[in-house]
Amino acid sequence: MLPIRGTLKESTFDSPSLKARLSLYIYTPPGYDASVGAYPLVVLFDGPAYATGINAAPTALDNLIGDRRIRAPIVAFADSTTNVVRNRSANLNNPAFTDAIARELIQWLRSSYSISVDPKDLVIGGYSVGAVAGARAALTHSAVFGNVLAQSGGAAAAAAYLAAPRAPVQFYIDMGLYELNAGELPFDETLLSEGMTVANRRFRDVLLAKGYDVTYRGEG
Repeated sequence: MLPIRGTLKESTFDSPSLKARLSLYIYTPPGYDASVGAYPLVVLFDGPAYATGINAAPTALDNLIGDRRIRAPIVAFADSTTNVVRNRSANLNNPAFTDAIARELIQWLRSSYSISVDPKDLVIGGYSVGAVAGARAALTHSAVFGNVLAQSGGAAAAAAYLAAPRAPVQFYIDMGLYELNAGELPFDETLLSEGMTVANRRFRDVLLAKGYDVTYRGEG
């Protein structure tokens, strides 16, 4: 009988190009066995929030695997800061950072874990600006990542997708109906503003118009 829970391990990765150290948590699913074949891989930015924060992603993964709703993946919960650049947004908006994830971190993970080489088995994403970084990384590195998970964000990547030829990338986007750009306007004005929800609907529509496979979870 397979164990009920997967394993979560803290690790660090030294990026040659960034000359910086990245912290991450690596999740291996219940019953992980490298000899059975290659596993799908999910890379999520803002790793601590997913791995140990209120998102409780390892528990969700265990439940989804136990219910046979997903293929058992390996998941790299990557921190969005390094020992050199502590600013999350600066890293996630820096192409050199996402290039290092695609070109260096993936190879490093494959040196220790049985991970598929098929882009259709690799997912990248996150929430807010992490969703944007994941979408941009997949567009630039579609030979590595064939899927994007965008939670409460991603719209800032719309212009890049509109301008570029369609890449072989699938999207899962979820967005709450009342998600707002908190703090930018008084509450009553915020309710009447476009906000993140409408912006992400437009991102979805851009992707659909370009011929992308999009699963959208949200109102409207």
